[in-house]
Amino acid sequence: MIILVLSIFLFLISVVGYGKIFIKINNLNDINLSFGETGLLGLFFITFLGISLHFFFPLNQILNTFIFLIGFSFFLYEISTSKIKINFKYYKLFFFIFFASLTMILGHKPNEDFGYYHLPYIVNMNSEKIIFGLSNLQLNQGWNSSWLLIKSLFNIKIVGVKGIFVSNIIFYLLISFVFLSYFYFNKIRSGSIFFFSLFFYIFLNLKFARLNSYGIDIPSNFLVIYAFILFLLCYHNRNSDKKFFRYLEILILISIFSISFRILNLLILILPIILIFRFKVSILKLFKSRVLIFSVLFFIIWQIQQIIYTGCFLIPNELTCFKNFSWFDKDIIANFVNDTSNVNKSFQTYSGVLSREEYLSNFNWIGNWYERNHIELYEHILTFLIPVFSFIIINKNNFKFNLYFFKKENNFYILIVVFLSLVIWFLKAPVIRFATLYLQTFFLIIILYFIKHKSKKLISKKLILLFVLLSLFGNISKNILRIYNNETKNIFPIIPEIDYKTTNLEDLKLNIPKKNNFIDKSELCWDVPFLCRIGSFDDINIKMNNNYLFILKN
Repeated sequence: MIILVLSIFLFLISVVGYGKIFIKINNLNDINLSFGETGLLGLFFITFLGISLHFFFPLNQILNTFIFLIGFSFFLYEISTSKIKINFKYYKLFFFIFFASLTMILGHKPNEDFGYYHLPYIVNMNSEKIIFGLSNLQLNQGWNSSWLLIKSLFNIKIVGVKGIFVSNIIFYLLISFVFLSYFYFNKIRSGSIFFFSLFFYIFLNLKFARLNSYGIDIPSNFLVIYAFILFLLCYHNRNSDKKFFRYLEILILISIFSISFRILNLLILILPIILIFRFKVSILKLFKSRVLIFSVLFFIIWQIQQIIYTGCFLIPNELTCFKNFSWFDKDIIANFVNDTSNVNKSFQTYSGVLSREEYLSNFNWIGNWYERNHIELYEHILTFLIPVFSFIIINKNNFKFNLYFFKKENNFYILIVVFLSLVIWFLKAPVIRFATLYLQTFFLIIILYFIKHKSKKLISKKLILLFVLLSLFGNISKNILRIYNNETKNIFPIIPEIDYKTTNLEDLKLNIPKKNNFIDKSELCWDVPFLCRIGSFDDINIKMNNNYLFILKN
């Protein structure tokens, strides 16, 4: 437990330290960013460093430890020079949130995809510098999510591979303090910013109380919600050129960062584009922005990484692929579509007479998909809406109902992005966890269209605190019950010991997991040493070229 607590503070302090470095480099001190926002900027900066270094070095424990020590040292330097002042005003609330984060990790089981491709991807990142044609080793490893790269960086000396589980706690703490800064810590804002930050924080605690929910999708989705808040902040500060532009810069950065987590977030870029045209932002001013230079450079580097992994800018778009690259697999698009269609549209659970092609055509899949997913869908929606309606009913004397928000275009623009995202999600990848926060945002904006605060009097902080504490109580209760009923009482999740057979290929060892009926998912690679593949290596050719590893399809 001591190692867990110390590692949380080490990582948290280091990430915030990098945030302070990023703020200093880009002169962002004039908008008073919160602790959580500083940490998210630090997470971006660490990812920028990690993705750049990985072109030339494996992200091994020594390099990762050195990276985090730099951020940690800078934070301590800032404290010693009194440039960082620690406010203990809300220490009690911080204690509850921190305690909740501890219960979230104790004894939890890894994410369902963890042993399949999350951990193997991390093993590859820690063992080898960038690999050409990584998707040919396993298709899922070509998705290229920056969240998995971040997890790779958390594998440091002393903590070891356990650090990758702590990364989920760090994100939970940072995004929690982002939300808290906008509805509780600072002056409470009326309208959409207040509702977005409060109720998505409550939803985070109630629905995602277990860290095994934190695959790629949860961090990705909550970055999108933060982007919505930044968009609203731009409108809120539209009469202040300096603050407006600062929040626009951060909006672009967070939007690109979220896209690097998951490509389905691409439509979020519509929001900063709207602001640029709506308020006639100078193109020259944009070109001079250091934050935007970092953002664009990061996006370019991330795209180069994607091309090295797959031979394509985007999957599954054949127009973005370089077919003359030796590591490009001509079947990658078809394999991607087949893989996602079978899972996302629930074909694997279909027991009717339709062929796969017939099932997927003319929306024949909807009935079976709804039958399989409707309970999860309703759970997500009701978990979000019940606190919203409860809050409005308790405060019914403070609200009046009309179409007030139709007069404000900010919510309407978000609604457009949300609607388009839901359409693409439904047609291409209708997995509930992919779009749950888009659904919640849609319902929240519809509700906001019909209510208006009657006066400028702020809603009682005691009532807000009550809702916060109830959500934390729900989070902690679910986890304590889970820990009590769990046969294992381990602090960190258990990674099964996988037996594997090894063949030698020059200086490389090729490892294939062995099936063990006594170990769940023993056929997966998990943390089997580099290189590991499920099945066999018969259909691929592995070679070294200029000290870089190339994985080619036969």
